[in-house]
Amino acid sequence: MAWVNGEPITRTIFSQYFFDRTKRLPGGDIPAKQYSQLLGQLVNSLILSQEAAKNGLDQKPSVTAKLELLRWEVLTQAAIQDYVRKTNPSDEELKALYAKKYSGPPALEYKARHILLKAEDEEQAKHLIQELDQGADFAELAKKNSTGPTASAGGDLGWFGPDSMVKPFTEAVQTLEKGGYSKAPVKTQFGWHVILLEESREIPHPDFEAVRKELVVSYQQQALKAYLKGLTEKADIKMNPKFVKKAESKESKVE
Repeated sequence: MAWVNGEPITRTIFSQYFFDRTKRLPGGDIPAKQYSQLLGQLVNSLILSQEAAKNGLDQKPSVTAKLELLRWEVLTQAAIQDYVRKTNPSDEELKALYAKKYSGPPALEYKARHILLKAEDEEQAKHLIQELDQGADFAELAKKNSTGPTASAGGDLGWFGPDSMVKPFTEAVQTLEKGGYSKAPVKTQFGWHVILLEESREIPHPDFEAVRKELVVSYQQQALKAYLKGLTEKADIKMNPKFVKKAESKESKVE
C-alpha cells in the first residue's frame, strides 16, 4: 500500500487498521476518499512511531511494558476467537443445555401500579396506605401524589418481568396477592413506593429454535471457561511471595 522510509504498510496491516476504525472490511462501494484518509492516518502513525523509536522511546520501561501488554491482549483475543470458532456444539448438546436452563417452572411477570414519593416522605406514604385501607382509589391517589413519570396514568407500570425492577420493588410485588397493595411503604433508591398488584401471569419458556443462538453462546462461554481453567491448572505458575503478601495486606486494609 505504501512505504515510509523504506518500511512497508502492507495490505494486511491496512485492512486491520481499516476494520478497527470502521468495523467493516475494505472493499465494495467504499469511497476512495475514505481509503485515502485512513491510509494517510496510517502513514502519519508510522512516521511518528519511527521517530519515537529513533529517539529511544521504545526502550523506556513504561513504553515497553505497554507494548508487551498490548501484545498479550491481542494474542488473548486471537486465542479466544480461535477457540470459540472451533467450538461447535451439536444439537444434542444444545438440547441438553436447553433442558437444564429451562427445567424449572416458568417465571412470572406482573402488572402493577405504584405511587412514588421522595425519600423524605415516608410518613406521607404511610398516610396514603391508610387512605387505601379506607377504600380510596389507588389510581386517583397516584395521579394526585406520585412524583414518578407514571403519575398521569394512575401509576400504571404495565407488565414487567422480575428482572425489570430494582430488587426491593420486585421482592415486594412478589409477596402481594392479586388486587393487593403493600401494607408498608417500600424503600428503593428512587424513594418510597406504595404498590398495587393488579395481575400476574406465567412467562412461557421460549421454543428451542428461538434461543438456539443464545444457547450456542452460552455453551461456548462455558467451554471457554473450562478450557482456561485447564490451561491454568497445567501452567507452571510461581508467585513472588513478597508481592503476594503485599497484595493480601492491602486487601485486608480495604476490608
